[in-house]
Amino acid sequence: MRLKITTGRPIAAAVTFIILCLSLGGCASDAAPKLPAASAPTVKAVYTKIAPNIDGKSDAVWKTAPETRVKLLETNETINLRFLYTNTSIYVKATYPDSTHDYIDRPWRFDGQKWKQIGQQDSLCLIWNINDSIRGFNARGFDILTRGLEENRHPWDIEIDGGKQATVPAWFKAQKGDFWSTGLQLPYGKAEDWVLKTGKARWSNGDWHIKLVNQHDAFTDTAPWVLNKAADWTRPIWILKPGLTLQADPYPVSADVIEVGDHVPVAGEMQPFIVYRTRQARWGGSKDDIDGAEAWRTGIWTVEMRRPLNTGHNDDISFQPKGGRAYNFSLLVRRTGSRYQPTDPVKLVFD
Repeated sequence: MRLKITTGRPIAAAVTFIILCLSLGGCASDAAPKLPAASAPTVKAVYTKIAPNIDGKSDAVWKTAPETRVKLLETNETINLRFLYTNTSIYVKATYPDSTHDYIDRPWRFDGQKWKQIGQQDSLCLIWNINDSIRGFNARGFDILTRGLEENRHPWDIEIDGGKQATVPAWFKAQKGDFWSTGLQLPYGKAEDWVLKTGKARWSNGDWHIKLVNQHDAFTDTAPWVLNKAADWTRPIWILKPGLTLQADPYPVSADVIEVGDHVPVAGEMQPFIVYRTRQARWGGSKDDIDGAEAWRTGIWTVEMRRPLNTGHNDDISFQPKGGRAYNFSLLVRRTGSRYQPTDPVKLVFD
């Protein structure tokens, strides 16, 4: 089966990757792909009665969990992982090197002649294979799935050469991934929680065109933020009020901005791309399951997340510490100027 990915309208970077994982994870044939197994390190989650604070700092309780080192495949850099759990929640702490502190997502910068968007927010992502449904994931993780991903170009439609096949394979439709990511909500105490699955399929000229959908796909009134952009994406439509700076508040709220009006920008001026509706605005529902925080100190990111063991949502992975099961995940690091950098698959077990 031949797969094509066509780029379309831009969507969130987290969504981009899940589209790839769900599509490329098993479209080679109707049978499970036969891939050489990667060396999957095992990380152990340790029970604790004292829950760590989710603040990007190093509480003493983290030292009770063994540290597991996982390598980024392309740079050979190390991500240090620790997992804890209580009767109700699972906690993850990760530290990894990054020479630059890029904590603002795609801000506007005026170069003296026109506005340009620069950079991307650094992020760390964990991708869980829900019910082991993503084919090929447990063998190779995501190292073979991110090849060719272009910076700032996000696939939207997936086209599969179905040949004589009259229906989309059931296994393809069943694939689901749970994507945890640091991102735009961290200043407000939340990490991103994405899930993507197959949506509508259309048969055309021997190919399946499959829409992949996720919760809150569009930036609607239910989203906690709005995009500060003109209809043609060439400039911001709001600017920060006098006395405010993007460096001090990378994700301001609507009360902090005013319409551009007759404002004349100066070279080097920066304005936000993401504007929150209010300080209390959240996605709501399944997308708000994860508490998160991060801190950058002297070239090292520290990331912490907390999520209930069982959220009660069928689009989230559910953890059962006493079940003796291993849970497969992979990590991704995104930095400004580079595509996602994956690790080999990792197995999580509970003590």
